[in-house]
Amino acid sequence: MKTITRPSICKEKSVPLISWGYGLTPQERERTLPLMAFAWDKVVQLLFVNEDTRSLEYDGFYCCDQEINQIYFMADSVLVILVNQEEMRVIYTEKFKPGSLIKNLSTKGHPGEDLIVNRDFKATVEATRGSELETG
Repeated sequence: MKTITRPSICKEKSVPLISWGYGLTPQERERTLPLMAFAWDKVVQLLFVNEDTRSLEYDGFYCCDQEINQIYFMADSVLVILVNQEEMRVIYTEKFKPGSLIKNLSTKGHPGEDLIVNRDFKATVEATRGSELETG
């Protein structure tokens, strides 16, 4: 089992959202893996099931400039998210930025800090826009 605590960069009252599916990841582009995607505030973190160690490992992430309200796997490697209760975005897991944003920004952010004014976060949002297949 894996325990994921609310990162300090996420709003205190934000709720985690989880979806299970299959797909390719930024670091594993050769074979489809069981995946767990979780969204917390403005961040989607991708984890894959490591069959050798039977554990969940961080693999990639996507950042949004607004709060994510729902997340679902639509097909292999394809996630649909509802943003700010008014916009749907289709995102491709293979194009996520590799690694764990949660770990990186948690050490840079301050509790209660608005991520949108955080310069590092703004750059990360722009860097992960390549994951978006469609918005609207």
